[in-house]
Amino acid sequence: MGSSPPGHLRSIPETTLRGVLARYGLDNDVAIVPMEASKRNDNFVVQGTGGKWVLRRYRRNNDEARVRFQLRLQQHLSDSGFPTSEIIPSKTGDQLVCDESGLWSLFTFIQGNEFDFSRPNQVASAAQRLAQFHHGAATFDEPEVVFDVNREWCDWWDDGDVAVAELASVGSTAIGTGATWFSSATRSGVSLTSILSAVASSSRT
Repeated sequence: MGSSPPGHLRSIPETTLRGVLARYGLDNDVAIVPMEASKRNDNFVVQGTGGKWVLRRYRRNNDEARVRFQLRLQQHLSDSGFPTSEIIPSKTGDQLVCDESGLWSLFTFIQGNEFDFSRPNQVASAAQRLAQFHHGAATFDEPEVVFDVNREWCDWWDDGDVAVAELASVGSTAIGTGATWFSSATRSGVSLTSILSAVASSSRT
């Protein structure tokens, strides 16, 4: 597997990774490289003659019902034409592999970069993608599956304007402008990383 994986990834033996991949029909000829450490998941780039994928073990969100809900939403968005990676089913046809090592899913690898919100054309593109996300998600009629870990967002959802005001008070007017965008975008599903990047870009101008 090459060099030793960083941090928490060392707890996942290569035999475990290859055992999970075998359940997707991927043999030992594939290369497995850990991606940058995440607070939520353990992610690996898997590459072989047949393609390139991302293998994910759900770490912070390890509730099976919640993960399956997320996968169904992603599949719905994909079926609606929203650009997202393809979920690869296992040999049994299941989108999720569950064993004693955790919950696993496999996706096609898509090369890309985060939006640069200091560039107006990329802001416009991000807004278009967000609108497309809303359009696709509006027809997903399943009730949300909530578990304890994502309850930390409930206070934000119910009382987000207070959090935004606190954020705006710690910086310049430019950050306050970014915080207004923060309020609407977070509730719409934009990643926190992208939001903070936008606020940081505003504060430097």
